[in-house]
Amino acid sequence: MHITIINASPHEISQSNTVKMIEHFQKGVLATGASIEIYHLCKKSQYEQAKEVFIKNDNIVFALPVYAGIIPSFSMEFLQNLYIYTQQNDKNTLNKTISFVLQGGFPEACQRGCCEQYLKSIAMLLGGTFGGILSHCINAHFVEKKDAKDTFKNYEEMGVNFIKNQGNFLFKEAIEFTGPEHFTEDQAKVFNRMFNVYYKYVSSLKGCDIDLSHKLYDYI
Repeated sequence: MHITIINASPHEISQSNTVKMIEHFQKGVLATGASIEIYHLCKKSQYEQAKEVFIKNDNIVFALPVYAGIIPSFSMEFLQNLYIYTQQNDKNTLNKTISFVLQGGFPEACQRGCCEQYLKSIAMLLGGTFGGILSHCINAHFVEKKDAKDTFKNYEEMGVNFIKNQGNFLFKEAIEFTGPEHFTEDQAKVFNRMFNVYYKYVSSLKGCDIDLSHKLYDYI
């Protein structure tokens, strides 16, 4: 089996958590003896290539970052252009499985149901069969090293199971891995402290000198 991954993240490769996810997923795929190729849309030379590769190959995996529940405009632009491109080619020859891996910096898998329906419609518009989604928080800059290491190891296992399941994420382990997710109590505390400092700094730039814990309507 041959798998084509199209990385639709706008981030530079060395700074991208989506790329880290892909690399570990790739290890699992290769361990089965299957072959895999990866195209990064952040590279101009590969942006146009990815359209041609999509037409020619039968098992496509889109890797998409999710920012606060939203796919970035850079990624959506490619999918829109890809739809136009498929219409200009013989779409009757399209008989492919289209799957998605979503990289969120925070536990956002509670939105999986909505995301799944949306991406299912994209797969259909592109002339393919929906192969499911895989999503998990892997913000390696935020979670503890051990948690990140465990998550990456899980992505390798998902790569193995993806091939065993004939190239899709419609299997029990993938569904359970996807969520829902929750912060641990310690992670939530770190997150709150970090953002309190950040928002205090940003508000000070706007001339705000009131403490962020101030409650204007306490008298009600």
